[in-house]
Amino acid sequence: MSPVEAKEKLLEVIEKLAEGAPPDAPKKEAVPRFFECFVRDEPLPIDKPGYYLVIAPRRLSRDEVRRIIFEGERGGDRVFRNTVAVLYPSDERKLARRLELCSRLVACSKVSEELKEIYLDEDARELQSKKLREYERRTESQLYNEILSAYDTVAFPRDNDLYESPVSPRRTSLARIAEEALASYEVGKARIDRLDFDELKHMLERIGVNLPEGGRELTVREIIEYFYSNPRLPFVKRDLLLLALQEGVSNLSIGIQRGSELFWVRTYRQGEELPIRPEGRVPQNILETDIVLPWRVAAARLLERVSKPKVVEEQGRKILVSHVLIVDKQEVSLSEMDPKEVVEKLRLYPLMEKREELKQDVLVDLVPKVLTLAPSESAEVKVSVEPVGAVKSPVKLKVDVGRVEPDSGLPPLKAVWRLSAPGEEGSFTFRLAVEAPGLKRQAVSELVVKVQAAAVAPQLIRGFIIKDLEELERFTSSRWFAPFQLEEGFVRLERGEAQASLNVRSCDPQAFIEVVRALMSALGIYALKEFHASLTLSKPIELSEEVKKELSRYRSIKPW
Repeated sequence: MSPVEAKEKLLEVIEKLAEGAPPDAPKKEAVPRFFECFVRDEPLPIDKPGYYLVIAPRRLSRDEVRRIIFEGERGGDRVFRNTVAVLYPSDERKLARRLELCSRLVACSKVSEELKEIYLDEDARELQSKKLREYERRTESQLYNEILSAYDTVAFPRDNDLYESPVSPRRTSLARIAEEALASYEVGKARIDRLDFDELKHMLERIGVNLPEGGRELTVREIIEYFYSNPRLPFVKRDLLLLALQEGVSNLSIGIQRGSELFWVRTYRQGEELPIRPEGRVPQNILETDIVLPWRVAAARLLERVSKPKVVEEQGRKILVSHVLIVDKQEVSLSEMDPKEVVEKLRLYPLMEKREELKQDVLVDLVPKVLTLAPSESAEVKVSVEPVGAVKSPVKLKVDVGRVEPDSGLPPLKAVWRLSAPGEEGSFTFRLAVEAPGLKRQAVSELVVKVQAAAVAPQLIRGFIIKDLEELERFTSSRWFAPFQLEEGFVRLERGEAQASLNVRSCDPQAFIEVVRALMSALGIYALKEFHASLTLSKPIELSEEVKKELSRYRSIKPW
C-alpha cells in the first residue's frame, strides 16, 4: 500500500473530525461554537477579524507554532494577533499506528471494488461484503480514537507570548475539544456562553480602556477589534460582546450614540408607573458603527437636550415640554438643580417628561430656580422671557424682592434679578411676574431661596467593611460607588477536620471573589466560617441621603 495514499487518508479523516463528530457520536454537539478550522502546518493566508483553529497533521516545534499564531502566510506580523489557536499532537510515536490503520481503510476500499470479480456467487459475495464492512467499521473506529487521543495540546496567544495547554480528548469534533479546553476555568482564554458588562469592563481595563469612567469615545467596531488584535484579551464571541454592551446601557454604565439618537437613561411619561431606580434605554441591537460613551458623557449629552424647557406646536396648540427628576416622590425640575448634581442624580432617580398646554403668551425661565445662601448674602439670577404667541408690545418685569435689570422690553428678553437673602434661616419663595396690556395671562416664575447659617462639614466615607461574600459580589457588580480597591480580604473555611484560610491585601475585589469561589469549589466547602473585606474608595465621598439610601439595601456593609 502506498504511503502517500495512507497520508492522504489520514488528512481526509482529520478534516472530517475538524468540525464533525465520529460516526457513533452526537453530530449536533460537534459543531464549532466560534472557530473556523484549517488543517495545515503553516501560517494562514487570511488576516481578518474572526477566530481560527489550525489543526496540524503532525507534531510542531514551538517556533512553528509561534509562526502560525503570530505571522502571516508570507511572513510579517499579523494585524489581528489574537485570532489563531493551534491544536496538535505532542508525540509522534503513534503516527505509524495511525498510518497503518489508514492503509487498512484504503485496502478495504479497494477490496470492496474487487469482490464482484473474486466471488461470483451472490450469497458468498454478500457474506464477504458484510465481513469487510464490519472490519472496516472497527478499523475506522480505532483510527478515530487514535486521532482524538493524539491531539492533546492546544496553543494560543497570551500577553504577546505563546502558551500551551493540555486538552482532554472525547468523542466529538477536534474544534469542540479545543474550544472546551480554552474556555475551561484553568485556561480562561475563551468566553463562549456568557459575558456580563462588568467582566467586559474588567477585561478592557487590562489594556488601559475604561468604558464607564474613561474620557474616550469608541466605536463598537474598535472595541471588537481590540479583542481580535490584543493577545492580553480572551477569545470572545462577537454576539457576547454586543449583549454585554447592551447590559452596560441597561445599568447606566455607558451610553450609545447612533447618529443623532442617544441611548442611555430611559425617559418616562406622565402617568407611567415609575421604578425606584431609573432604567436604561437599551437599543434593540448594537451596530458596529455605534459610539460607546462613558456614562458622564452620555449624561451631559442628554442634559443638552432636556435640561431646558421647549415649546412645540401640536394640532394648533402650544405645548411646553419639560423634564423633572422624581426625588422621593417629588418633582424636581432639571433647571432648578446644580448641573454637577444632575449628572450624578440621573443615575439615581427616574427622569420624567412633562407636557402642558401653554395659555400665556410668554415663557419665563429663571436660572437657577433654587438658591442656597447665608443670611443677608447677595445673589444674581438670570431671567429669560421668550415669546410663545405674538407679542407686539413691551412687557414689564416685577419682583417681590430686589430689583431686575432691565425691567422692561420686547421679548425675547434677557435680564438679571439681583437680590439679598433674608437675615434669618429658612426657605423662602419669591415671584417674578411678566405683565403687559396685551397678554392673555400674567406669566409668573418662582425662585426658592434657602437660607442656612455656617455650613456643617459633611461626613465623608473613605471605604466599607463587608462581612458577606454574596453582598460583596452584589456591591462590586453594582459599581454604584466605584472605583475602589480591596485593601484587605480574609476568609476562613471549615468543615470537620478540614480547614483553610486566605488573607490578601491590595488587589482587585473581583479577583478576590474569584479566588474565594475557586477555593470553595476545590475544597468542596461552601459555608464560610469567617469572612470580611475592607474596600477603599479612590476618593472620599459625602454620606448623603442618596448614599444612605443605597447602603440600606445591604445588611452587612458598614461605611468608614
